[in-house]
Amino acid sequence: MLYMPDLGSDRVWVVKREGASGLKIHGYLQAPPGAGPRHAVLSLDGESYQPLRLECIELTAGKHLYCLTELHSTILAWTLPYDASSTHPLPDFEASIIPPSVPKSHSAKMDSAELCIHANYPRTLFASNRLELQIFDKQPDLPKLPDYPPTGDAIAIFTLSDDGTKVVGTKHVRTGCDNVRGMLVSPDGKFVALAGQDGGGVEIWSVGGEKGDEWKLAAKEEGIEGVTTIVWI
Repeated sequence: MLYMPDLGSDRVWVVKREGASGLKIHGYLQAPPGAGPRHAVLSLDGESYQPLRLECIELTAGKHLYCLTELHSTILAWTLPYDASSTHPLPDFEASIIPPSVPKSHSAKMDSAELCIHANYPRTLFASNRLELQIFDKQPDLPKLPDYPPTGDAIAIFTLSDDGTKVVGTKHVRTGCDNVRGMLVSPDGKFVALAGQDGGGVEIWSVGGEKGDEWKLAAKEEGIEGVTTIVWI
């Protein structure tokens, strides 16, 4: 099966292969209205296929599908495999990736972008916030916030329960990038690369700790502008 987030319809389409090259919609997973599903990853419960870009993923052994919503800035989770006899399953949980320093009244124009899962830390998710530095450009009438502006957008790190069904810990790492669009774990699992489309260049962070929640800035190049996608070669 293929699981395909559709931002415009608030659904994750479930698509089956038919024949050598055919595809057919088998059903869908329902996201909350207006959430805007953007990217998704499978839980690493076994061997699974995951391309570098995560608009569409293919299930082989993952027990859960985690999906990042662009417009609500949340992570949704569904238990797999998809059962065609159920009526468009709702998510098992929904967790916000917005940093605690930003109240709900100020987060309406913030969007999320990338969602990553790490093979060395299969119960940890990384999700990128963006546009926090542009809150007052988009909504100038909002009340001012203390300690604003921050250095850059925040990456949310979610630690999941052993069965992958709920969030048991949340941490935010503050970057120096504005509008983090691209973010990707290196093939060897030692680093995460991310970039600010509107400023801050490209940053490389080393990842460590028992849960992958200990991040340290390893390298930065501010001269690179307008980056939206990261690919490790």
